[in-house]
Amino acid sequence: MTETRLWQEFESGDNYPMLLLRTTVVFCCVCLLVYAGLLELTWPQQAILGVVTVLIAVWMDRSSSSYLITLTLMMASCYSTFRYAYWRISTVIKFFMDPASQWGGLDAFFIFLLVLAEAYSFSILYLGYIQTIWPLRRTPVPLPDDPEDWPAVDVLIPTYNEPLNVVRYTALAATLIDWPADRLNVYVLDDGNREEFRVFCEEAGIGYMTRDDNAHAKAGNINRALKRLNSPLVAIFDSDHVPTRSFLQVTIGWFMRDRKLGMLQTPHHFYSPDPFERNLGQFRAIPNEGELFYGIVQDGNDLWNATFFCGSCAVLRREALDEIGGIAVETVTEDAHTSLRMQINGWNTAYINIPQAAGLATERLSGHVKQRIRWARGMIQIMRTDNPLFVPGLKLMQRICYFNAMTHFLYGLPRLIFLFAPLIYLILGHTNVPGYWAAILAYAFPHGGIVDAGHRAFIPLDVQRVARLLRMPPGVGHHRHAVADPHHVDHAGHGLGLGGVDAGRLAADDWTLRQCGVHHAGQLDVDAVFRAAVDLVRRFQPPGRLADDLEILGIFQRDLVRHGQPGCGCGQLAVGGAAPAGAGDLAVGRM
Repeated sequence: MTETRLWQEFESGDNYPMLLLRTTVVFCCVCLLVYAGLLELTWPQQAILGVVTVLIAVWMDRSSSSYLITLTLMMASCYSTFRYAYWRISTVIKFFMDPASQWGGLDAFFIFLLVLAEAYSFSILYLGYIQTIWPLRRTPVPLPDDPEDWPAVDVLIPTYNEPLNVVRYTALAATLIDWPADRLNVYVLDDGNREEFRVFCEEAGIGYMTRDDNAHAKAGNINRALKRLNSPLVAIFDSDHVPTRSFLQVTIGWFMRDRKLGMLQTPHHFYSPDPFERNLGQFRAIPNEGELFYGIVQDGNDLWNATFFCGSCAVLRREALDEIGGIAVETVTEDAHTSLRMQINGWNTAYINIPQAAGLATERLSGHVKQRIRWARGMIQIMRTDNPLFVPGLKLMQRICYFNAMTHFLYGLPRLIFLFAPLIYLILGHTNVPGYWAAILAYAFPHGGIVDAGHRAFIPLDVQRVARLLRMPPGVGHHRHAVADPHHVDHAGHGLGLGGVDAGRLAADDWTLRQCGVHHAGQLDVDAVFRAAVDLVRRFQPPGRLADDLEILGIFQRDLVRHGQPGCGCGQLAVGGAAPAGAGDLAVGRM
C-alpha cells in the first residue's frame, strides 16, 4: 500500500495540529470501542462481527508495515479481548442469577477458577501491550574526540565451574576491546579457585581474583571484587559471552551524557541452539523467547525508564552500585533486583538493541528448565521483598513494567487450568463455561485471531535471512603452516601469515561475511559472523596457543566492527587494541 504525503504527516508529524488530530482520533476510537464492546448481540450477529473484524485485521497486517497499523491491530486486539471478557463475565452472572440454572458447589468452583485464569491472561495481555506500545530504539552516543576524556572501566568475568576453553575466549576478547589500555582493566573472578585459571590469567596479563567462600554465588563474587576496584564504570560478562571490540564505544557515551544513568544493557545473543531449537530443527527458522524479550520487551521498557539488568553484556555505574550496597544478594535473580533497586533510588537505566556480545545457549533440557525455574523463583522473591507496586521511588509505568515481568512467571497455573478445563465437563460432567457452544466460539474466535495477527505485526521476521546457516566451503581453513613470509602461498592457494596463523582463516572469515550478504557497511548478519567466530576459534584452532587465539579473535572483532552492525554504520577501529578509536571512527545511526 502506497502511503500518501498527507497520511505520513498524520502518522508522524510533530506539529501541534497533527498532534491534536491524532489525540482526538485515538480518544474517539477508544470511546467507540468501549461502546461497541458493551453491545449485546446474538451469537449469529457476533459471529459476523468477529469474522469481519478478523478479516480486516489480516488485511491491515498484510497491506502495510507502518507502525500505525501495528498500533491499530493492538487496539483491535484489546477491543476483541474486552468484548470477549465482558461477555464471559456477564454470561457467568446471568447463569448464577437465573433460577432455572442447575448448579452445585463444584460447578461454581470450576466456573470461577476458569474465569480467574482468563482474567490473569487478559491482564498480562493488556499490561504487555502497555509495556511495549512504543519501543524506544535508543542509539549510541558518540564519545568525546579526545580519548583522554574517556573513563576507566573494570571488565568483570565471573566464573564458577565453566571450563577454561569457554572462559578463555571471553577473557581474551575483553582484552581486545577498543579502549585506552591504561583505562581498561579485565578481571576473571574465579569462584572455583582453579590453578589453571590463575596460570592462564598470568600468561595473558589478565587480572585474577578468587575468594575463600562462595557466599551469595555470582552476586557475592562480583561484590567481593568491587571492594578491591575503584573504576567509575563496571562492565560484566558471563563467562561464555564473547564481547565485540566496539562494546565500550557503543555503550559508554550514554554514561557521559546522562550522569544519573546507573546501568545500560545490551542484548544477549546466542550463537548455539537451545534444546527445543536443536531437537525440533527450528534454530533461526523461527524466533525464540529471547528474540521477544531483547527485541521488543527491553526496548519497550526503555521508553518507560524501566530496563532490566540481565546479568551480562551490561555496563553499570560504580556510584549507583555503591549507593544500593552492590549487586543484590537477597534473591536468585540478582540482576533484575539490582536494576530495580537502582531505580528505587532514582537512577536511570537504558537499553541499546545492538548485539555486542554472543554466548552459548543452554545445551541440555534439564539445564534449560532449571534456568527458567530460577528466573521464576527469583522474580517471585523480588515481588515478596521489594514489590514494585508498593516500594517508594518508582513511577507508575516503572511499576507496571516490573510487575508485569514478575507476574508473567505465574503463567504455569492458568495454563494447567486451561488444559484441564475440557476434562471437567467431559469426565466429571460439571459446568465450567456456561453458555451455548456457538456463542462461545463466536466471541472467542476474534479474541484469539486478532491477538495472533497483532503479535505477528509487532514482531516482523525475515525468515529467509535468519534461517541462513553457515557452512564453510570445502578446503577453506584447513591448512596450517608456521612460516615467516606473510606473502607466502601454499599449494592450495592460501596466503599464510606470521605466528603460525593460517591466512586461510582470513579467507574463511571473508567468505562468511560474503555469505551473510556483507558487501558494504551496514549489511551484517550478526548471528552468522558470531557462528563464524566459533568455527574459526574452536574448530580450526586448538586451544593452547595464546598468541594464535588473540590474533584470531582480533580478526573476528575487526571484521565485525569494520562492517558494522545493522544500520549502525560503524567505521574502522584499530586492530589489536594498540590505539583507541576516536568519536570520528564510530559514527552510529538509528537501528
